[in-house]
Amino acid sequence: MPRGDKISFIAVPDMLPLAQSVHGIMAAKDFAVRDVIPIEVKRFADGITLPKITQSVRRTEVYLFYAAPIDRPDLGLAELGKILNAAHFGSPRSIKVVLPHFWEGRADRKSEARTSTNVKELARIIEHYPSVDGLFTFDLHAEQIVLAFDHVQTDDLKGQVLLAEYALGIPSWNAKTVGVVAADVGGVKRAEKFAKRSGFPFKGLVYKERVEANVANAKRYIGDPIIGLNVILPDDLIDTAGTMISAAARLREEGAASITACTTHWLASPRDVPGKDATWRTAEAKFRKEGIKVLALNTIPRPPQYLKDHADFLTMIPCDNMLANAIMESLTSGGSVSKLSEQDIPSR
Repeated sequence: MPRGDKISFIAVPDMLPLAQSVHGIMAAKDFAVRDVIPIEVKRFADGITLPKITQSVRRTEVYLFYAAPIDRPDLGLAELGKILNAAHFGSPRSIKVVLPHFWEGRADRKSEARTSTNVKELARIIEHYPSVDGLFTFDLHAEQIVLAFDHVQTDDLKGQVLLAEYALGIPSWNAKTVGVVAADVGGVKRAEKFAKRSGFPFKGLVYKERVEANVANAKRYIGDPIIGLNVILPDDLIDTAGTMISAAARLREEGAASITACTTHWLASPRDVPGKDATWRTAEAKFRKEGIKVLALNTIPRPPQYLKDHADFLTMIPCDNMLANAIMESLTSGGSVSKLSEQDIPSR
């Protein structure tokens, strides 16, 4: 697409900071991006919402920045559909959905009879209007989720590359002092990729037994010795932190010097745990109590005060540059989005 053509960024309130940051990066590269257009969401007394795009997007390439409400993710299905409706009938040339966290990713298959496949439902909402022809997201829970889309080009950016880059910059962390461990069997492939990208050796995995949804029990560690090592636990998503906390406790018994969780999506759902004191009721409290550090991307928006309150253990790493570069590559003839996830990281 010629750089002289107009690009419109529209964003819900929570996503305005990310959209504005990406806008600034692209404007500095001479892309003709209009100022970010806020989406206002009017709420009626009965709970019905009415989204409105506050400026015209006619005949522009529209990029919709959206994140589902953390405490009400199911509202996101309806709200996103309404916003796409408003955008489509605003007569744009096309619409690309920027959804850093594809929040229905864990329901990607039918594990039991008569259960919904939420991934397909969200894909249908995105694909409903023919003007929608692209999706940008980070670290889908399963790579095959792209198959849920029939005609929308899906760019699944690898946020773990950014986490590996950051980890390499931590003083005293090198191949002799750090080991990468999978928090469970399902995370082995992800941990091995993180090890390859960072140059830190892959050491092993924690075998766990899932007692119920969001409740896991680490049974044993399988792998090379980790005595005295700074252990990295990579994952795509941290929710109630059951897997991470259980795995970390087992690794400490194996002699790990420190534990750092590296996650693309820091969800940290609020949750009361029956029979537990207040220090165990949230993911934040669990990590703080156990002395586990967290490196996470800003794919799920958090207010500044939240980041300040949890800065003792949580480091938020911006995904803005990778997202901006992905959009610019998609707008460039012969450009490659995939190369952003395949780039080599110098080891040390």
